[in-house]
Amino acid sequence: MPKTRISAVEWAELEGRRPRLAGCNARLGVHGQSVRVPLARITTDDGTSGFGFCRATEEQILDVLGQPLDALFDAQYGATPAGQFFDFPL
Repeated sequence: MPKTRISAVEWAELEGRRPRLAGCNARLGVHGQSVRVPLARITTDDGTSGFGFCRATEEQILDVLGQPLDALFDAQYGATPAGQFFDFPL
């Protein structure tokens, strides 16, 4: 794992429609009928990939390209502080 590096990060936001209008809660107003889910797929130089919910910024995505996988993920503890925004895709 130490030699494995992040070679690609693909990011997209999937948009869907709820079956009915989602109302408000204590924090936010009416949620509306559409929902957006940000997803990322991370691919390593050996072809391994993972995907999941990800709210990373474009700058954070560019920062992880070329990084060794062990700088972002520890097999014993999970995502490192540097990989926190990529927890689900990792």
